[in-house]
Amino acid sequence: MKWEARATAYAHRNEHVLLFSPEFVEIRSISTGRIVQVLDGKDIRLLDDALVAQRGRKDQDAMNDRIVELVETQELNVTTPSSATSLAWDGWDL
Repeated sequence: MKWEARATAYAHRNEHVLLFSPEFVEIRSISTGRIVQVLDGKDIRLLDDALVAQRGRKDQDAMNDRIVELVETQELNVTTPSSATSLAWDGWDL
């Protein structure tokens, strides 16, 4: 598998491998090697198997990093709204 950037860290999550570089996280399927998703950022680093830090802004005398947990999500089927979804938006006049 050829990566798009030089890796500083990697993680194995279920059927995916995640490559970390300072500019982005590249998520690939282990079975096919195809890119599933790319997360852009700046100064990204892996803290542990599920936590990622990104350099934040400077407040007074300290730097604030943003720490996020990586969780797998699923695509929502928005082409055919269910009746429950339609009812939920009735009061919003959309």
